[in-house]
Amino acid sequence: MNIENVVAQVKTYVPAFGGRVSGAADFASGLETVVNMALPAAFVLALEDDATENDTWPGLQQAVTERIGVVIQFDNTTGSDADARTGFAGIDQVYPMRAAVFSALLSWLPPDQVGRAARGLAYGGGRMLTFDRARLFWQFEFTLETTITDADGFADVGDPLTGALVTLQPSGDPGPAIPIVVNIPVT
Repeated sequence: MNIENVVAQVKTYVPAFGGRVSGAADFASGLETVVNMALPAAFVLALEDDATENDTWPGLQQAVTERIGVVIQFDNTTGSDADARTGFAGIDQVYPMRAAVFSALLSWLPPDQVGRAARGLAYGGGRMLTFDRARLFWQFEFTLETTITDADGFADVGDPLTGALVTLQPSGDPGPAIPIVVNIPVT
């Protein structure tokens, strides 16, 4: 699925981020270098996907479970020093933010998946990634069940048909067959 669509959805429907929603490259640099940005902030990541065996032969029909992660960077500096050391300051923000992210993403069908998925995103779980005295990172995971078919794969059409040789044999007539060559114009 197109991560930019998910970023736009979260930016639009979770005002608590103040527009601070980015993709994977920003997450890597944010985790390592950005410590003075306003928080909370979110990063949308493409995670792994899984596919079933092909159900059709000849042809292609596979169910695919796509996964995305929404990593939220929380401020872990509020409260006491003990709270910051244990991550309690940040963890107190997780569940209210989860409700906001749920309202933006659960059952939402990304526009690029219309026709490929029967229903929208579902919750796949959440977990703490890491924390320090300043920040706590929590990842919420969402799944989308899609289907891939022949239309998604390579179609080897072979050489174009440009002509045919047809032999006509009149019924009930033991006479000779009549060969006809049909030329098919290629456009």
